Amino acid sequence: MRNSLQKIRIQAQSKPSILEQEGILNLLLLTETYSPEILVEASYQWDTIPDFIKHATPLKIKHIIEQIPLMSTGEIQKALDTYWTIKGRDVLKAYQNCPLPLQNGPFNNKHTKKRHNILSKKGERALLLLENAIKEQMSSSKTAQLGESVANKFLINLTHYKSFNIDPNLLPRTYHEVNRDKTIYPVLQLSEGCPNNCSHCLARPENKLSHMPYPLFLSVHKKLWDTYKTQPLLNIDSPYFSYAEIFQVFFDNSDLMVYKDPIINADCGDVSIYLTLQQAPLVFLSRGLLGKESEVAFSKVLYTGKNASISFVDTPLENKQLNIKRLHRTLKVAEKMGAKEQILVVHYHLKSGPSVPEDIFLGFNKVEELIFASGRAKNLPTQELAHIPDDYFTTPYVIKPNMDILKLDIQNGEYHYTYVNNLLNPNSKRKVTSQKNVNHITPSQHFKGDN
Repeated sequence: MRNSLQKIRIQAQSKPSILEQEGILNLLLLTETYSPEILVEASYQWDTIPDFIKHATPLKIKHIIEQIPLMSTGEIQKALDTYWTIKGRDVLKAYQNCPLPLQNGPFNNKHTKKRHNILSKKGERALLLLENAIKEQMSSSKTAQLGESVANKFLINLTHYKSFNIDPNLLPRTYHEVNRDKTIYPVLQLSEGCPNNCSHCLARPENKLSHMPYPLFLSVHKKLWDTYKTQPLLNIDSPYFSYAEIFQVFFDNSDLMVYKDPIINADCGDVSIYLTLQQAPLVFLSRGLLGKESEVAFSKVLYTGKNASISFVDTPLENKQLNIKRLHRTLKVAEKMGAKEQILVVHYHLKSGPSVPEDIFLGFNKVEELIFASGRAKNLPTQELAHIPDDYFTTPYVIKPNMDILKLDIQNGEYHYTYVNNLLNPNSKRKVTSQKNVNHITPSQHFKGDN
């Protein structure tokens, strides 16, 4: 798919009529694939381009599109060369000195004391070249190509960023359910913390959010995908998706909807687009939309054709009106995208039954009811929960946003982590024994003493 994207881009330059084909222009804009021919066509079709794509288009690119009637082809190309040269410099400079994990909000968050350089030596050289080009006002097609290779979220050259090895023996597929063997892979957790405050959540994370830098996500995903995609998968039927699809698990104590890398401006929708280009699966699990930004990100997820499982939590401890509002906003976006078939609503409730009217789910094609499981609902009465045997879970591995590898045990309804390693700092040593300890370890504590 990545090669196909490049091929479409070349065809758009030599044969602009391809841009008139349905969906081609939208795909190119979403994947930051710009050329004079593409931007000229975007200016002609701007009124028909979906709102979420307009919102996702960088302001500087929209400004070039607005100025198209006054610009020659050469001037458009020069503007694009300048755009990618400057963006490449800015992205590399930020990743050269970024928090790990990234904090929510601006990447230069003053509260994060310890920063980390995730550039490779090649990335350092690229930064120097781009800085010199900008200083000398010498932006060119060559510097633009270099800038795009480090800052385009979908055509990024990972050799500009630090690499690491993942030992498949260290991260075995280790998930088992009583009476039904299932296979699940290491959890790649993009975000730490969660705003949902679900009453049934075993992890009980903090509201404070932090995220894995996008280039590190790409590197980890590539290592996992190359390691595991050729291994046989168990394909056990479920009402919605096969367990073979759960190869890509991106949550542990968070909601994938909240993911954000403010340096390269990546969100969960960009993650979904990237996985689609790589022909890799994703099952999107969330509590639903949170705001305008999440509407745009979720629209990207649906645009790629990925399935989404949306949880509706129905207990006396939940804010039902807020939950209903999030549910209906999710439906509204799905209807607008013509993607209702891609949504499964999972209605969690107590043994005594639902406490909300069934008509709140009208409009959704797939709704599944589940009773809360014991050990996963610390704040709920035991007699209202489904019984789950003690050996329901075994020990999956989690790759955290700060690149820690942790081994997870669930004992007596409590999360217990054991520190295994850190991908960027394999010689670092420390102990992690509980969920509380994990949540309260800051980047400055983690890298204390590391080179």
